[in-house]
Amino acid sequence: MIQNTPEWEEAWAGIGVSTERANRPQAEAAIRKLYELTEVCDGKAPEILWVDSPDAAIKLIVEKYGDQGETPKSVLSNVTTFNAEQELACACGWVWMYYEICVATERPSLINVDDKNRPHCESGPAILFPDGWGSHCVHGVRVPEQVVVSPKTLTDEQINNEPNTKVQQIMRERRLVANAVENN
Repeated sequence: MIQNTPEWEEAWAGIGVSTERANRPQAEAAIRKLYELTEVCDGKAPEILWVDSPDAAIKLIVEKYGDQGETPKSVLSNVTTFNAEQELACACGWVWMYYEICVATERPSLINVDDKNRPHCESGPAILFPDGWGSHCVHGVRVPEQVVVSPKTLTDEQINNEPNTKVQQIMRERRLVANAVENN
C-alpha cells in the first residue's frame, strides 16, 4: 500500500482504533527485531512483560526503577526502523522498550470516536483498557470523569480553576446542557 494515500490513511486510522486483542507473537517478533537493529543488549531483547493498560505499564516501570526521576534510557533513542515499528504498531498497544525490560500493553477493549475519528463519548469512557483504566474524552479533548458522567455537579469553582481553556469550555457546555435537560 502506498503511503499518504486515502487507503493508507484509512488503514492506519483503523489500526489506531482497533480493539482486537494484541497479537503477542507478532508484537514480540517486532520487538526482538527492533532490539536486534539497535545493537544494544547484544542485539537480544530482554524479558517482555505484558500488561493490560498504559497505567499498569507505568506502575510496573516505577516499581522497577523507582519514582526518583531516574528514567531508564529507551533503546530506540537513536534508531529509525520503520518496518519493525510498523509491525509492532499493528500488533499491540503501547510499548516501552528499555535495556533491562520491555513492557507491552494490550490494545484498548473499547474505543468510542466522533465523526472526525477523535476519542469521544457522552456517557462514559471514550477509551477503556481490559483492566478498567481509561480516559473520558469529548471530541478528542481529555476531560475529568465528572464532566462526562455527572456534569450537573460541576461547580463554578471547578470550572474556573481548570487551567485548560478547552476543558473549561467543555465543562461549561456540558453543565449547561445537563441543567437544561433537567429543567425540561
